Amino acid sequence: MLRRNDFFPNSRVPLRSSAIDIHPNAKWIQNGLTVAGGNGEGNRINQFSYPWGLYVDDDQTIYVADHWNHRIMEWKYGATSDQVIAGGNGQGNGANQLNFPFDVIVDNERDSLIISDTNNNRVVRWPRRNGTRGETIISNISCMGLTMDENGSLYVVNWKKHEVRRYRIGDTEGTVVAGENGEGNRLDQLSGPHNVFVDRNHSLYVSDYDNHCVMKWEERAKQGIVVAGDQEYGYSLTQLNNPVGAVVDQLGTVYVADSWNDRIMRWPKGATQGTVVHPKLSPQSTVRIMYVVRTVSKYYSTRLIYLLQTWIPLVQEHVFFVSDILLPNITQTHIIPTEKTCGLSSHSVRSLCCQTIHDFILYRRHASNYDWLCHIDDDQYVHVDNLRKYLSTLDFHRPYYIGRNSWSTTFKRTKNPYPYHFWFATLGAGVCLSKGILHLLDFHTQTASQFINGCIREYYPDDIYLGFLISNHLNVSLTKNLRFHSHLERSLFDDKHSFIKTFHQQITFGFGLPHVVPRFLPYLFPKNIDPFRMRTLHCLLYTQLEDCQIRIQKYLLNMAE
Repeated sequence: MLRRNDFFPNSRVPLRSSAIDIHPNAKWIQNGLTVAGGNGEGNRINQFSYPWGLYVDDDQTIYVADHWNHRIMEWKYGATSDQVIAGGNGQGNGANQLNFPFDVIVDNERDSLIISDTNNNRVVRWPRRNGTRGETIISNISCMGLTMDENGSLYVVNWKKHEVRRYRIGDTEGTVVAGENGEGNRLDQLSGPHNVFVDRNHSLYVSDYDNHCVMKWEERAKQGIVVAGDQEYGYSLTQLNNPVGAVVDQLGTVYVADSWNDRIMRWPKGATQGTVVHPKLSPQSTVRIMYVVRTVSKYYSTRLIYLLQTWIPLVQEHVFFVSDILLPNITQTHIIPTEKTCGLSSHSVRSLCCQTIHDFILYRRHASNYDWLCHIDDDQYVHVDNLRKYLSTLDFHRPYYIGRNSWSTTFKRTKNPYPYHFWFATLGAGVCLSKGILHLLDFHTQTASQFINGCIREYYPDDIYLGFLISNHLNVSLTKNLRFHSHLERSLFDDKHSFIKTFHQQITFGFGLPHVVPRFLPYLFPKNIDPFRMRTLHCLLYTQLEDCQIRIQKYLLNMAE
């Protein structure tokens, strides 16, 4: 068992500082002790709601950015309850309010807190003793993680610009010290960075969320180096899945919160793989997802039936349908027929956009129950556990437009009055929209005719028009996720070994065309009832299901004969 001094020989060094000393042979107890919260999700004084940023001061006082409660909580060492030290006056942009704060650190020199007030796009300073209001010190910044070096310079992650800025004392503009070259996976770029750590040499360690790695940027460097992860998502010891935080000790060992893999990883300096410090941490809360499946009656027995036999029963009460007519065995409150408003189903611009607007009509009817709307086509398998796990790492209050980019390059609008480049997600791979972006889209989706006329005016089918609306009118970028797959892909099932290694990490699979069927998978079911091997895939992902266990055992016995 380790005492505090086993971690910090200098007991006056706070966690998140640039001088963390951890014994190279330190080991951790696997059963952690709850030191704050632990009383369920809520807004009482002894509860949190999606806590994000954590700071431990030199006297072991804990500060937590209580994200969804719009406040900063303080928990003193040995106390039986915590107290609100900043915010706590409801969501808002007033001087005494916060709006989904993401991170908090302590400035001991000025005896104050510095808070990343994310949804207000500002960084605020708040007195640590009896403070009732904060002072904005940086404005107009999409701030997330914060840290400070021993000279008092503040480092702020700007997640929308994919960069980290340093603000020296008295500096209001800041200097880019990591990133600055737009979103990407080159060594001089970042993609969706979340947190930053600064060491004694003023080197920065950035949790590069969408590149699945930790990047080190030495002082005055023009590009970084990868020190944890291999820039490909995965669960092996060489990989990370959406890292959200990192700290570094005096030996250069990196400790990473590997969010999607539910574990803490330790990467010694120069190592090509890490070790698991603490495995399988549980997700914090339930994710409220509304699944809307688009289909037509003629595909009920050739497509939809396989969804109804596999993933849909896992989340049945949250699945809704847009179809030309009512379908058998589906509750009428969970389906919206479109034949009268959209006419016969076709791939015309009007027909596609008419069907898609009904996703939004359904969502408005049930908006109070859901934080995410995910569009699914009737030829898609959804790994619902992976989808829930992924969305649980995101704040649904923020505007998220998530999916797989349909093309490898941006789509170019050539119409007058100006050309415009934008990304769009193919609906055929599945698209998820957060409550935050659905609220912004409300104006553009109020009526079916408004949305359809927009499609016709631009002459864009539904998914391109949706991408155009979100990019051009809302100024929100597509959050690309390559774990979403449509029936148009050819590469997913090309490599048997790659598929077997990664299929359990994917979120959606498209099975609409014969050439994308994973032919190397065994037939656990007769071919006539599982032509796309969708039920086989379901059993390989959910081996604990009784019917699947029987099928797998039979297959193995037949192989042994």
